[in-house]
Amino acid sequence: MPDTIQLARPVRSGFISGLPKAEIHCHLAGTLRIETLRELAAKNGVFLVNGGDSYDPRYQPHAVASLQLLDTVVSTIKDRDDFARVAYEAQIDAFTNANIRYRELFFNPTQHGAFWATPYSAMVDGLIDGLRQAEKEVGIGGRLIPSINREQSPAVATQLVQAVIDNPRDEVVGIGMDANEMTGPPEAFQEAFRLAGKHGIRRTAHAGEWALPRNVGTTLDLLHCERLDHAYLLASDRDLMARVAGSGMHIAACWSTSLYHGWENSPENPIAAMKSAGISVSLNTDDPAVDQTNLNDEYAMYAHAVGASEADLEELTLDVLDHIWVDETERRSLKSFFAAEISAHNALLRSPARVLRTTS
Repeated sequence: MPDTIQLARPVRSGFISGLPKAEIHCHLAGTLRIETLRELAAKNGVFLVNGGDSYDPRYQPHAVASLQLLDTVVSTIKDRDDFARVAYEAQIDAFTNANIRYRELFFNPTQHGAFWATPYSAMVDGLIDGLRQAEKEVGIGGRLIPSINREQSPAVATQLVQAVIDNPRDEVVGIGMDANEMTGPPEAFQEAFRLAGKHGIRRTAHAGEWALPRNVGTTLDLLHCERLDHAYLLASDRDLMARVAGSGMHIAACWSTSLYHGWENSPENPIAAMKSAGISVSLNTDDPAVDQTNLNDEYAMYAHAVGASEADLEELTLDVLDHIWVDETERRSLKSFFAAEISAHNALLRSPARVLRTTS
C-alpha cells in the first residue's frame, strides 16, 4: 500500500474529508488506540509481545497472523467499563478522523468469553454506554452486531444467538460471522442462523474474503443472509455476480483489506468489478487501527484506483444508507441529514473565498 495517496483529478482536495459517511463493517477489536491497548493489558494482566508494538501491521505477514493479533486485543477487554471505553473511543475516532455519522460495530462475545467470565449482558451494556456517550458528545449514531467466531463450535454459535434473543437491546441490530473461513464453513452454522431468522434477527457473514470461493454461494443458499461482508471472490463467478446484483443484496467491502489479501489497487480490484456488475457495495475500514487506515483513506484509495468522480463518491456515501439496519423513520432522517450536509459541503467548497484560498 502506498505511503501517500494522490486523488483522481476530478476529486477536489478536502472533498472526501467533508463528506458525511456511514460505516457498516468495522470490528471493535480493530479500533483500539495503542495506548488503550497497553493500559487495558496492564489493568487486566495480559502480556503483550514487544509491549504492543506487534499491533503495527508490518508484523502481520498474512491473514491468519492478523486474526491471532486480534485475539490478543480481545483478551485485554474484560469488564463493562472496558467495553464502554473502547466503544466510546472507537466512535469518537471515527467521527474525528473521517466524519462518520453512523456506524455498525461488530464484536465477538464468545471470543471475549473465552478469556473472561463476563456475561453477554455486561459486554453489550458497556458497549451501549460508550455508544451513547459518543453520540451525546459529537452526534455519531452507533449500533452493534454480535458476531459468531467460526473458529469456535457451531454449538457456541447457537448459544450466542440465544443470548442475543434472551437479552434484547435496541442497539443490537443483527448478527454476523467472521474469523478464518478455512476453519468454519458456512454450512456448519445453519442452526445458529436458522434460529436468528426465526426470531427476526438480521444476518450477515464474512464470505469469500480470502479463501474458498464456494463460501459465497453456500452462505447465500444456507444462511439466508441479508448482506455479505467482503465477498471479493464473488467477482470470479459472473453468474453468481449476476444473481447477487439481481437480488439487490449489499456487499460491505473494505478496500485496504482487499489489497492486504493481494488484489490489485486498480480497476481490476474485485470491489470495482462488483460495482461494475451492478452490485450495491459500500466502503468500510474493517480494522482501522490495525491497518492504519480510516474511511477517508478508503474513499481516497478507491477514487484514485478507479478514477471515481465527486458524484460517484456522493452516490457511494448515500447508497449505504439503504442498507443500514435501522427502522425506516431513522433511515429517512439520516438520508435527509446526509443530503443536507453534502449540499452545505459543496456550497462551502464552491464559495469564492474558499476557491481563492485553494487556488492562490
